[in-house]
Amino acid sequence: LSPCVPCLPRLGEEYHECLCQGEGCNKDWITAGDTSDGTTTNNPVINCYVCKTEPSAPPCNEENPGPLESCPAETTMGCLISQTTDQNSGEDLYTRSCTDHSTYECRDFQG
Repeated sequence: LSPCVPCLPRLGEEYHECLCQGEGCNKDWITAGDTSDGTTTNNPVINCYVCKTEPSAPPCNEENPGPLESCPAETTMGCLISQTTDQNSGEDLYTRSCTDHSTYECRDFQG
């Protein structure tokens, strides 16, 4: 799975993401280092949880982070966890993946 870039929501959507560094750091918001000031904790990169909310795919949500997978060392700077709400269904859509971003932070977007 590729990271969600540019990570901008559609009109009326809200989007929250954390870019973190460290093995399995994107399992949930706490392990991603989500803090009130928008910073994250830093650890060496090894593996990330990988999943995406899609029809006919295994569950990817708050409780189901997907499998822990090795990330390509030459292109991976950390892990990503993101959540957006589908404006039509109201369903929370999650993505967890390896990322090539090196700015480790948590942020919100509004469309």
